[in-house]
Amino acid sequence: MKRNVMKVSIAALAFCGSATLMQVLTPEYRRRFAQVLYHVAVSNSAQWVSSTCYPEGMIRWWAQGIRDIQLTITPYQVQLLSGTALNILRQVLIGQKHVQQIPQWYGETVGFWDGETLITWTANIQGWTLTHSMFETSDKLETVETWKPAKDASGNFVGLDHETIFYDPLAFVAPLRASYRFQRVGPGNDPTRR
Repeated sequence: MKRNVMKVSIAALAFCGSATLMQVLTPEYRRRFAQVLYHVAVSNSAQWVSSTCYPEGMIRWWAQGIRDIQLTITPYQVQLLSGTALNILRQVLIGQKHVQQIPQWYGETVGFWDGETLITWTANIQGWTLTHSMFETSDKLETVETWKPAKDASGNFVGLDHETIFYDPLAFVAPLRASYRFQRVGPGNDPTRR
């Protein structure tokens, strides 16, 4: 009896913490999310990316409040190396068009510069799950991101202001928005950074 009470309590906590997410999901994806939460909280059978050995996928980039990114910029491409184990490589192809015919794990990102602001559009993303015990996205997911330099009162570069709009007509009832500031911790040639 005590064991059943514990399971109900964990399930109740999982659903209470997910109430806001449930509101932004379409009925089909709300049902899928509820199934994931049930398996985590009641049957103790979590369906995690790490248990299937699949790539983490594009949407995972937003899962853990990425603390560190390594940024490389060339005239034709911007690369972001990040993730909890620096295992997510995102590439922005400058001035290009989408050409992929099949959804990719990290999608296909094209972009352009508007002054100092980088604007990117990612499409052709493989549908997947955000992270452990979180919601899914479909193959229709697309993102539009802006990357703007953040400067202090003296005009010195201190980081990047990043905003993402997520579009997924199958999973979300409306586009979603996320914003984040990446603080600069050092230049690429800093001998103390690894």
